[in-house]
Amino acid sequence: MKFTLSLSDYVHQYIDNIKQQDTHCPVCYNCVMQLSRRQDLDHMLECYQQQMIERIVLKYRETHGHSMHVTPESMRRVVQFVTQRSEQELRDMCHDHSLFKY
Repeated sequence: MKFTLSLSDYVHQYIDNIKQQDTHCPVCYNCVMQLSRRQDLDHMLECYQQQMIERIVLKYRETHGHSMHVTPESMRRVVQFVTQRSEQELRDMCHDHSLFKY
């Protein structure tokens, strides 16, 4: 069963995993983590964004049926939404955990 968590929840799970030398991605559950923060966080963010796109498509199908009319503009809007949302979650997470002090 796949869970849908916030990005900060996935990051916390990742931290717990690396403490135990567990190489499972907390988002996709694949054993792909390299125990290298930069690579692992890049992978996790990509998985999180992919999961967000999957949820958007599923919600669209539930509302409008399986026939989707995809245009470059509609794809641009989805990508822009996912990018902005994940960037905002990263900013919020940094702020909530006082990672940056001004």
